Amino acid sequence: MSKPILIPPVWCAIFAGLIFFADRVFPGSVPSTWWQIGLGVVLAAAGIALGAAALFQFGQEKTTYRPEDPTKTSALVTDGVYRITRNPMYAGMALGLLGLAIGLWTLLGLLLVPVFIGIISAVQIVPEERALKELFGWEYEQFKQRTPRWLFF
Repeated sequence: MSKPILIPPVWCAIFAGLIFFADRVFPGSVPSTWWQIGLGVVLAAAGIALGAAALFQFGQEKTTYRPEDPTKTSALVTDGVYRITRNPMYAGMALGLLGLAIGLWTLLGLLLVPVFIGIISAVQIVPEERALKELFGWEYEQFKQRTPRWLFF
């Protein structure tokens, strides 16, 4: 696998900046209400918790969390948060961005979240999946069949 141009946290930071920029340049017709801000905070906190739980599990398994080279993976983690998504760190980033867009109440920001998902899927997840299939074979195929890539698909 060739190394990605940017690692996922950098992509997430770029998209967070784009959402802030979209809010400043194309503000919504009404300011955010308390419930929009609250929902945004809850989603962002859930995203952080999901990513932190995944990092903790990687630490427990003593396998790499570094996305640059998945061939260095020493264990296939399939329990805990990995029962609900194969990519809890990336799903957590997407939830955080969704929370930011909802909290700022920016339509353009909301539209940027699926773009982030598409880019991370193409440049990071698909190559990771190829590497994990080579490393873990049938065990990884079984994991893919029972666990969605993202939270719902």
